[in-house]
Amino acid sequence: MLLALLSVCWAGVRYPHVKIGAGPLSAEDLKAAKEGTRTRAGSLNYFYPAKKINSLYGIVTSDTTRGAGTVIAIVDAYGASTAKTDLAAFASDNGLPAITSANFQKVDQNGGTNYPKDDPDDASGGGWGVEVALDLQSAHLWAPAAKKILVVTNSANDADLKAGVQWAVNNADYVSLSWGGAEGDSFIDSILATAQANGVSVFASSGDDGYAGGVSYPAASKYVVAVGGTSLYTNSDGSLSSEQAWSGSGGGCSAYTTAIAEQKSASGYSTLGCNGKKAVPDLSSLADPNSGIVINFQGQTFAVGGTSLASPLTAARAAIRGEQVTPAYVYTGGIQYRDITAGNNGGKSAKAGLDLATGIGSWIGSE
Repeated sequence: MLLALLSVCWAGVRYPHVKIGAGPLSAEDLKAAKEGTRTRAGSLNYFYPAKKINSLYGIVTSDTTRGAGTVIAIVDAYGASTAKTDLAAFASDNGLPAITSANFQKVDQNGGTNYPKDDPDDASGGGWGVEVALDLQSAHLWAPAAKKILVVTNSANDADLKAGVQWAVNNADYVSLSWGGAEGDSFIDSILATAQANGVSVFASSGDDGYAGGVSYPAASKYVVAVGGTSLYTNSDGSLSSEQAWSGSGGGCSAYTTAIAEQKSASGYSTLGCNGKKAVPDLSSLADPNSGIVINFQGQTFAVGGTSLASPLTAARAAIRGEQVTPAYVYTGGIQYRDITAGNNGGKSAKAGLDLATGIGSWIGSE
């Protein structure tokens, strides 16, 4: 009995990397955001409709075949009973293809339909339900023709998340994991290694607590593309003013994971002080909730960000390319990046080349 109790105490619990910037939003908020007449922190502004970010990253909004023939899996905890209706509302708001059985599927952690209950915290907008909404909707934003599979696990404990990840990598081409915890417990590394060998691309959020929050796992895994976060500053006409490191973007040198050769050879790695360990993140995308996207959740709209936005966006971007995107591919695959050289994550500044706030930059261009 004592051993059983200890095993429960030792079980890891993972947390979603989502941040609510503003919400629920009123009709006036939405109108102001849509017209570009309201700003946050100077030239920061949340994006409504969300498709306004597309041109800032080279995504061709008019091409609704983006991601066709691919499958993106999202693994999150608890039931998310409104996930499909939320996604349908978001698709309508952004002029995206309607949600059908051809482009959306929901399964439990074993691939069935025995869905768990919703997170009790969803009622206040602070539970895993918002995480699910953000993950699905941002993936659909950039890869509307890809099939999205939502894998809901019974809880946020390691054992349940592990089962969900196992099913996801067995049934998808691209997997986004927008949650994490302190590194040291590499509880899914064997699954991730097999997934990479089988051609599956896995992305994970680097965390929302800045440099002081430490390195997050599974972002720290050598088999995962770690995705950090940026802030988008826009001009009055909605064009890009600058992209900078987001203050909450998790990053740092892993204490356990050896850096792959391709990262060690990247410009800037030798100056990071990682001493042969993995530098997190590998790359970045939009995350600042003050310049985040507007999503739909249980009949309301929220301005949301966090590296939970950056990871599924990057998974969707990879689905557009249609190739396996591994950590090695990030550094050698001919991806076009915008090098982020301004801003910091509370401990490390963005700089030319690889850094511990934004990795090697944000993925831009139509492919």
